[in-house]
Amino acid sequence: MAFQSSATGILGLAFRAISVQQLPTVLDDMFAQHPGMAHKFTFYLTRAAGEEGSRVVFGEADTRALAAGPLAYAPVVSPTYWTVGISEFGVGGVSLCGGANGTAPCSGLVDSGTSFIGVSEARYPALMAALAAAADCVYRDFATHVYLVCDCSADGAAAFPPLRIRLSAGPGRPPVVVDLAPQDYIQTYPSLFQTLCVPLVLPVPPDKFAVTAGDIFVLGMPLLRAYLTEFDADGGPDGHPRVGFAPTAAPGLPATMPRPLPRRALFALLVATQVAMLASVALEYVRRHKKAGDTGTGGGAPGATLPLSLTFSADDVVAPLDDEPCLTTTDPDGPYGAYGADSGDAAASASCLDTPIVPILAL
Repeated sequence: MAFQSSATGILGLAFRAISVQQLPTVLDDMFAQHPGMAHKFTFYLTRAAGEEGSRVVFGEADTRALAAGPLAYAPVVSPTYWTVGISEFGVGGVSLCGGANGTAPCSGLVDSGTSFIGVSEARYPALMAALAAAADCVYRDFATHVYLVCDCSADGAAAFPPLRIRLSAGPGRPPVVVDLAPQDYIQTYPSLFQTLCVPLVLPVPPDKFAVTAGDIFVLGMPLLRAYLTEFDADGGPDGHPRVGFAPTAAPGLPATMPRPLPRRALFALLVATQVAMLASVALEYVRRHKKAGDTGTGGGAPGATLPLSLTFSADDVVAPLDDEPCLTTTDPDGPYGAYGADSGDAAASASCLDTPIVPILAL
């Protein structure tokens, strides 16, 4: 699965602590050249693909028309990347960070350059298992990543539970709630025969970001599309860097996108169409040979009708659109809950997504 972009480069907006040779960053130079500018920048991303209006504002931003409420701030716990503390991250009854089951807190990198939500590799299988229980899902390998691909033809993204994300706001303060609705982190792909859903969630290796102790999560564009995000280098009264979040004012995408007819209804329609074609062919066959018999041609007795026999097998009636093998579990100890290529084993094929079928009658 490839994500194409027209971007021609990357503009780093993190702290000087991780710059090459501790050189001043773009933000350092910008703030030095404009002493009166507030040391902050704000991202507002539209939710719908292709929708105009996304923006980044350096300095003080008027967020009244962009946010559905006031900003709630989480302090930066490691001034390297824009890293905040995650007091709880979970789905349904599964808590990956904090929560009632006593799991340790985690750290979250708020990153506008990441197109997905990154989950600590050690905790990724538990989250995928919880999401896979919501629909008929398998793992599939697309280029450099392994994705959970689910058949969500019945309910679309609404088949999945919301992601529960709570950020630490500091001692004695209630957490910052940045939950994601299913349509915020589930990408839907409607097609002729079914709708596929892909959670925009990928694992983060433990050595990917050596910025702080503990498990690292990445809060990427799915979260930034749902929440206007302010990166404040000066911070509040204490002067500590912080990140503010407020729900975007624009409504989210519909949980279920327009879909074609259900597969069973479409299959029945195609079968009926081809049966009607078969009946038409049979009637024409009989009519022509009856006419030939009436005129004394065609080798039959006058007025006789020739017997009509059409035979076909199940393989002639139903044929797969493609024979692409799907991926099934082969290694229960694998990092993604295990996956492997299906080599044609019937038992393994049972866990794959239903292959779209189309009736083909052989005459």
